[in-house]
Amino acid sequence: MDYIHFIFNFEPFDEAYSDVLASILGSEGFDSFEYVDGVLHGYIQENIFSELSIEKIINNYPIPDVSISYKIEHISGSDWNKEWEKTFEPIQINDLAYIHSSNYAASNSVAYDIIINPRMAFGSGSHATTRMLLRSILTSDIRCKSVLDLGCGTGILGIAAKMHGCGSLTLVDIDSMSVENSRDNLEMNGISDYNLIEGSLDSLSPSSRYDIIFSNIHLNIHLSLMQDYSNHLNDGGLLYLSGFYNDDVDKLVSAASLHGLTLSSSFSEEGWVVLLFSRFISR
Repeated sequence: MDYIHFIFNFEPFDEAYSDVLASILGSEGFDSFEYVDGVLHGYIQENIFSELSIEKIINNYPIPDVSISYKIEHISGSDWNKEWEKTFEPIQINDLAYIHSSNYAASNSVAYDIIINPRMAFGSGSHATTRMLLRSILTSDIRCKSVLDLGCGTGILGIAAKMHGCGSLTLVDIDSMSVENSRDNLEMNGISDYNLIEGSLDSLSPSSRYDIIFSNIHLNIHLSLMQDYSNHLNDGGLLYLSGFYNDDVDKLVSAASLHGLTLSSSFSEEGWVVLLFSRFISR
C-alpha cells in the first residue's frame, strides 16, 4: 500500500499548533504522525488522499495568525520502514519502559524493554497520548485482568499490558497493516497469547466483556462508541480514553454518564488528555 508523506511547517511554530492540525487530519484518514525539529510529518494512504480536502483544512485552521505551508512526497509501502527509521529515536518513560526499534540494543535500566517497528501504524510511544496511557498501564494493578486494546495500531499498549501481567489480551484495528504490524511486534516481544482482530467493536461478540478497555482514537469516534464501550465492560471495569484535548473533556464525561460510566480520574500532557472511567451497572 502506497502513502503520501506530508511535511507541514508552521509560522510561528508551537507544538500545540501541530497537535491541533494532527487531530483534525486524523479525522480525514491520516494514520501516522511524527514531530521532528519543529516540523509535523503526516502520512495518509494514497487511495484516500485528497489534496483539495487538505487545502480546505488548512484554510479553515481554527487558530488565528498561524501560517501553514506544506510539501508532499510519494512513499511506496515497501519503503515505509526506511522512512520511519530516519526519525524514530528510542523513548524512555521514567524507569518503566524503554521503547526502541529492533535496530537498537535493549536497556537493562527499566522495568520493561519494548521493541516497536511501526509500519504506518500509530503508536511508537512518541506521542503524548501513547506515553500517558503507557504510564497508566505500567503503574496500575492489571494482573490477570482481561484487556481490550481498541485501535491497537502498533500493538504497543497491549504489549505493555501483557508484559505487566494482564490476563487475556484482545487487540482490534480496522486497518489491515496495523493488524499485521501488531502481530509482528507482539511476536518480537515474545508474546504469543493474544487475540488479534481486523475490524471494529462490531467485530466482537455482543457478549464479550473485558475488565479494562484502552482506546486512543478520535473524539467523534469515542462519542459514537460510548454505549458499546459500556456494553463490553464488566461491572467494575475500567475504560481508558485518549486522543483528544482538554476542551473536549466535558463532552466525553457527559456522554459517558448516559451509559453508566463514571469519571474516576484524568490527567493531561501537552494539552492532550487521558480520562479513566469506571462502570457500575448491574446487568
